[in-house]
Amino acid sequence: MLSPASKTGTRSQPYLRNANVLWNQFDLSSVLEMDFSEDQADKLALRPGDLLVCEGGEPGRSAVWNGEISPCYYQKALHRLRARDSRTSPHFLMFRLWFGSVTGEFLDSHSKTTIAHLPAIRLGRLAVGVPRVSEQLRIVRSLNERMAGVERLRKSAEDQLAAINALPAALLRRAFSGAL
Repeated sequence: MLSPASKTGTRSQPYLRNANVLWNQFDLSSVLEMDFSEDQADKLALRPGDLLVCEGGEPGRSAVWNGEISPCYYQKALHRLRARDSRTSPHFLMFRLWFGSVTGEFLDSHSKTTIAHLPAIRLGRLAVGVPRVSEQLRIVRSLNERMAGVERLRKSAEDQLAAINALPAALLRRAFSGAL
């Protein structure tokens, strides 16, 4: 992905990297391009419903691809999980990985001398209790609603903090304009 040979522009296509994958969403403000051979394109092409999982940085960080860019590919620093059938919700798996991240489940896969990572072998061994698909979807709906509430609270707290941070300047303006 970093070699000059991958950037000739002859078969340049957009691809996702670790920096683009956030929890439950993608940052598409900086999508890079590189060349993909036909074989690579077949292997690395994304489809809606694919779960992309970060191997490094914040191991397990993941989001479900909805086809926002087409065609789009992924780099080797990401794992792509694709359900074989409709019995497993990729969103349910994403929330399961999020749970593993916040509980420290992946910490023992880190080496103190290297970047934290979640190799494919370790990901493949992850125990996931998978309830009926209707229960998975109920859990996903509930978590999405609650996460939206958390995001609203986060935004409100940021707005309040910005207002608090602006108070000293406002007080100084009033003091030196004779209004205090």
